[in-house]
Amino acid sequence: MGAGVPGTASTATGIIDYCPNLDWSDEPAGSYFAEFLGREVKLIQDSRAAAAAEMLYGAGREFSDILCVTIGTGIGSGIISQRKLLNGGMNTAGELGHMSIAKGGRPCVCGSCGCLEQYVSGTAIIQRALERFPAKIEGQPENSETVFSLAYSGDRQALELLDACMDDLAFGISNTVAILSPQAVIISGGLCEHDSLVIAPLAKKIPKYGYKSWVKKAALKILKAELGSDAPMIGAASLYKVL
Repeated sequence: MGAGVPGTASTATGIIDYCPNLDWSDEPAGSYFAEFLGREVKLIQDSRAAAAAEMLYGAGREFSDILCVTIGTGIGSGIISQRKLLNGGMNTAGELGHMSIAKGGRPCVCGSCGCLEQYVSGTAIIQRALERFPAKIEGQPENSETVFSLAYSGDRQALELLDACMDDLAFGISNTVAILSPQAVIISGGLCEHDSLVIAPLAKKIPKYGYKSWVKKAALKILKAELGSDAPMIGAASLYKVL
């Protein structure tokens, strides 16, 4: 059994090193799962689980190197290099959500400022909407889906906000591509269901910030996760294939 968790997890020890959105630090979560379920449970960061799933069964099947970006409450990414998960020497590879895109910018729950997920995640989208047009949110659920609903109805402010958010995300992804040089960027998580407001804009915006070598060849593929928002769960169930 496997579990994808929204934080830096050690698969070997079952310890969550750091999970700012749950306020966990050095938490032995693996033992909690084992006690509750009566058997060992392997832990992995949910965004890495999504990347593993897309490599094995989804949009990444044809590639050796992918960046899988999971957009939900926060933002994470899983990196596949030569068909293997890249964890890094400190086990923190893929923390795209906590890459700063604005020096001295919005404060983040991780303790830093200007982190990408404070501008683009589902949490950030509704926060930015409440700052820009609170009256339109009043009486509705305070989540990103409300903003998307407004955008689909043709609301100009909601459309402009989502366009700005996707531009911020494209900037962060393009910088990551400059370092990793993947063949494809796969967009996973709950927000990937919005093709016209997320996937299509990213496909146009990411090359705008990219290195000319791959931009001029249109070499990078921007793809929607084939496994949708279930990708992290499928990857967690398939850990025995990638560990």
